[in-house]
Amino acid sequence: MPPTTNGTTVPPTTNGTTTPGEPEWCSPGFWRNNYPEAWGPTGLTGNETYSSQFGGDLPTRTQAGINAGAPIDPTLIYTLQNPQYYGGDDTNRIADLLSSLHPDINYTGVRVDNCPL
Repeated sequence: MPPTTNGTTVPPTTNGTTTPGEPEWCSPGFWRNNYPEAWGPTGLTGNETYSSQFGGDLPTRTQAGINAGAPIDPTLIYTLQNPQYYGGDDTNRIADLLSSLHPDINYTGVRVDNCPL
């Protein structure tokens, strides 16, 4: 249910602005395949560590990641480029972050199949 103020429904916001229209989201594959060009407007370079963007949380390594010695706290782009080492929840979380930061994406917290980029 959308938040309310004094009984009035408040539309979702992105970067502090009202977000009219249909929800949009770009998948982990989009962000991986369009690195670094599409990342520019987000303010992220891809070299940020996973934990620095998610309050100290670390991604979950798969058994393949553990066996391969994949980093415990990888960069965002490394995580996206190696989904076999990290769970889908972790790559989706990065896609959520990037979608929410991009000014041309109306990400409302809902993962939908309609990336506008």
